[in-house]
Amino acid sequence: MKSKKGAIEMSMTTIIVIVLGVTLLILGLAFVRNIFGKTEQLGLQAFEQADKEIQSKMGSTEKFYVSGGFTWTVDPGTAVGRLVVIQNFDENLDSSGDFKVEIKPTDKKGSETWFVISQPGKIKAGEKAKVPIEVRLPKGLPPGTSYSFVVKVYKNNQEYESQSIIVSVKD
Repeated sequence: MKSKKGAIEMSMTTIIVIVLGVTLLILGLAFVRNIFGKTEQLGLQAFEQADKEIQSKMGSTEKFYVSGGFTWTVDPGTAVGRLVVIQNFDENLDSSGDFKVEIKPTDKKGSETWFVISQPGKIKAGEKAKVPIEVRLPKGLPPGTSYSFVVKVYKNNQEYESQSIIVSVKD
């Protein structure tokens, strides 16, 4: 009899441990799912806010807009994303223009290799295109240093518009 009683106690303890373990696993999974759901919402809200900023700051007569203003502060070794929004003001509404964006240093200190630009390609007349730009400064640049660049937009290989920017190394 004693051996049967021990076997019953052992199996009851095992069942309780398994039930508690499964319960904790389910609660943990629900918690992680909740966290990722909130993170996804925050990401979508950030992109919506960026779109609203672009729409409010880009006037109907501007050929292009660079997000982040004229001065970009970047931490060396980390990537920072910006957007260039281009509007095609071609008079012929059935046409499209082949657009290209480039960023060149104006002070001979910076490097155009610090930028990765997704080219917009063809943009139909009357439409806008968002061009993502990634800025990645190399490690070892002195904090507080500034570099001058010009963002140029070309339409059919002719300069369409340009804007100067300053990239500063974060302190």
